[in-house]
Amino acid sequence: MALSVNPAVSEETATDEAAVETFGVSEASALVTSIPAVEAPKSPLGDIRAKRAEFLNKMHKDIHVPRWNPDNGLPYLFVRIGPISQTDLFNAIKKRRDEVENQVKNREMPAEDSGMKANADLVALATKGIYLIKDDEDFTKYSVTGSTDEADWTTFDGATGPVTADHLGITVNPQDPIASLVRGVFNNTDGDLLWFTNRLLEFSNLSNSEADTAF
Repeated sequence: MALSVNPAVSEETATDEAAVETFGVSEASALVTSIPAVEAPKSPLGDIRAKRAEFLNKMHKDIHVPRWNPDNGLPYLFVRIGPISQTDLFNAIKKRRDEVENQVKNREMPAEDSGMKANADLVALATKGIYLIKDDEDFTKYSVTGSTDEADWTTFDGATGPVTADHLGITVNPQDPIASLVRGVFNNTDGDLLWFTNRLLEFSNLSNSEADTAF
């Protein structure tokens, strides 16, 4: 016979204890339900943190690339950009300026289009995605591969840039692939690229005079 570690309890005592325990639980439950729930005070401004996070996620601008339109037998091509900083601006310019100085130091002929390459660098840096719209009747946003999934949008970076070049039929310079790809998307029309860069500077609240001074 197994030994019990519980003290002996009479049937009468057990009944009394059970009654007391039951009474205590019901009283506690009644007390809890009688206390009204207190909601945290709400700001009349709403959840600012969530609103700011949503704003930052949407802080971009879609700009149409000139000459990409059905009149020219092409779909509309848009580049979605985010704002750039003044540091981004000066770094892009410094990169191309250093190249020119090194070419002069090595007695090489400096490229005459260093300024345009800097513009292309800025556009590549600011680009969040590239998409196309077929025509004025179909406003679906397509990636260069024809996908309707925004996750498939390409940019000018090293990872998806080759996909962009391949599907748009652009030949890039292997010595300067990103800048040459950007310029190719703008059909190697410097004026169109300059126009686009000015829109980027405006969106970033950076004046053209700052860029001119940097150059």
